[in-house]
Order: sequence, then C-alpha cells, then structure tokens
Amino acid sequence: MVFVLAKWVYPVFMRIIDEREAKIEASTKAADEAKAAAEKAEAGVEAELKKARTAAADIVATAKTEATAAIEKAEKDAKTRSERIVADAHESLGKEVLKARESLKKDTLELVKQAAGIATAHVADSKLDNAVLKKSLDSVQHPMKEAKS
Repeated sequence: MVFVLAKWVYPVFMRIIDEREAKIEASTKAADEAKAAAEKAEAGVEAELKKARTAAADIVATAKTEATAAIEKAEKDAKTRSERIVADAHESLGKEVLKARESLKKDTLELVKQAAGIATAHVADSKLDNAVLKKSLDSVQHPMKEAKS
C-alpha cells in the first residue's frame, strides 16, 4: 500500500501542494508589487499636491500684487484727474473774474460818461468835458488796480 501511495497518490498530493505554494508565492509577490505601486502612487499624489499648493500660493501672491498695482494706478489716475479738474476750475474762475472786471469797468465808464455828460451839460467847453472824463477814468482805474493786487 505504501508503494501504491508513493507511486500514485503522493505525487499528486505533492503536485497539488507545489501548485498551491506557487500560487501563494505569486499572490504574495503580486501583493508586494501592488503595495509598492500604491506607495509610489501615493508619493506621486503627494508631490502633485505639493506642486498644486505651491502653484496656488504663487497665483494668490501674483493676484495680490496685481490688485495692489491696479489700486495704486486707480488712485494715481483719480488724483491726477481731480488735480486737473481743480486746475480747470481755477482757470475758468479766473476767466470769469476777468470778464466780470471788464464788464464792471465798461459799465463804470459808461456811467462816468453819463454823469460827466450831465455835469457838463451846462458847460460848452469840450476841453473841460475831456478833462473831467479823463479824471473820472483815472479815479476808476486806480481802485481797480488796487483790487487786483
């Protein structure tokens, strides 16, 4: 019986055991390879996350810098524009003051002429009329010069 077992039964058992052992070794090797691949993939994911975080930080820093530059430019433009508006207003005001002075001078001269005409209506001398008019004009121009300065 030992001979029959050794000739036909034991070799079949040994072959089955060897096949199982080979399958177990192959499964263990595959598990080790899968574990190594998972660790490698995890390291790759960590590296990519680190790169993404660095890129995001750079983008945020660039956006902050650009926003600050845009704000400074807008403030500078607003200041320049307001200064220009103020300068234009001063210039316009100066022109209006000059027009008002000219109009006032013209109206004053007209009133002086009328007053001189009334005052000299009884005097027929044109020299006296011109002298009174000149004196009136001089007296009107001197207060205007003092008002300008």
